[in-house]
Amino acid sequence: MLKWLTQYRQPITTVIALLGFALSIFQLIRDWYRKREAYKVSVIDYRKYVDRHILLMIQITNLSESALVITEIKLNGAPSPLEPEHVRGAERALDYRLSEIFPVCVDAKGAKILFLKFTSQDLLSIDFGPGTKLTLEVQSTRNMKQHNLALGEKARYLPDIPV
Repeated sequence: MLKWLTQYRQPITTVIALLGFALSIFQLIRDWYRKREAYKVSVIDYRKYVDRHILLMIQITNLSESALVITEIKLNGAPSPLEPEHVRGAERALDYRLSEIFPVCVDAKGAKILFLKFTSQDLLSIDFGPGTKLTLEVQSTRNMKQHNLALGEKARYLPDIPV
């Protein structure tokens, strides 16, 4: 056995080195894939207040193993205001923030619900209802992605009164 090892020492060393190199490349690709930016955006509820503004309640689900930081969200090219607003609910209802304070951080493998207010006059001319197609542009610290969404039925979480 010792004679065999000494006779084939060079090829065995080469094979072990190649296996180590292949495993390190595999580990590099695996780490990159697991930490890449991957998330899903869905509209939970929406409300249009005639000639005033549009409210969206969206959920962002982070599918990656690293935190996601969102710096801006646009709806059909119109940005959400960067200054937060608060809404006081009806009696015995909880207060909630109408618009988010950017940047918003979504934990790894986590989800976050955002309330967004859009006041652009271009958006107010759109008839919001089930089946309406929207484009959400989500700007993160790494890149900007467009998400084409179709509105579903309202879930009735947002208030009926204009805020």
